[in-house]
Formats: sequence, C-alpha cells, structure tokens
Amino acid sequence: MATTKTLGQRLRQLRRERGLTQYELADLSGWHQSTISHLELDRVPRGSRAIPDLAAALGVSEAFLRGLK
Repeated sequence: MATTKTLGQRLRQLRRERGLTQYELADLSGWHQSTISHLELDRVPRGSRAIPDLAAALGVSEAFLRGLK
C-alpha cells in the first residue's frame, strides 16, 4: 500500500533536497521562517497564501507542492 505524503512532508523534502534551511527558504520566498515551520508540521491550512511563493522559490508547481500532480 502506497503512502501519501502531506504538504508539509513534501515541502520539507524539497527544501532539504535543495540544501536550504528554513531561514534560507524564508528569504527566497518572502515568508517568515515560522510560517515555513508551521507548514512543514502541517499546522497551516492547505490553502495557505504562502504556497505559490514557496513553490516558485523551490522551482516546482503549486499543484506538485500540494500533491495534486
């Protein structure tokens, strides 16, 4: 049975694959480090306004980050 990653798990994985800290991703995306932390812990709704900026900073689509593709 396949497991589905949460948005937070995908975000953390992509950030780590790119060798970024939460602070570095915050600088690239224009969002505060605490927002990234909360997203990685799945404590922020999937509809967060930060998703488009984080996806762009990581070089992926919003749909991919949200797990839709």
